[in-house]
Amino acid sequence: MSLSYTRSQRKNRLQYMERKRRDLDTRAMEERKRKREQEIEEEEHRAIEKEWQKNFEESRQNRVESWKQFQSGGSSTKKTKTAKKLKTFRPPRHKAETRD
Repeated sequence: MSLSYTRSQRKNRLQYMERKRRDLDTRAMEERKRKREQEIEEEEHRAIEKEWQKNFEESRQNRVESWKQFQSGGSSTKKTKTAKKLKTFRPPRHKAETRD
């Protein structure tokens, strides 16, 4: 084997190893970035869930009172609806046919 061939082989191996190292570094960096984005997304989701729970708890009393009022027969402050007369079904009147 010639000296130039072995140097060429060594150079190729070093380039290959360097490329592999860069690929691994890139992959690790992308993995860290993905994990961080996922953590941020989870934090946002938790914040939204916490806000929803807070609003739900604050409106609970209003919902309970509304339901109790509905169960008791409605509010005395609201106008009562007038009862409509039930009409039976009546077909339209017959129009006599005219001949010219």
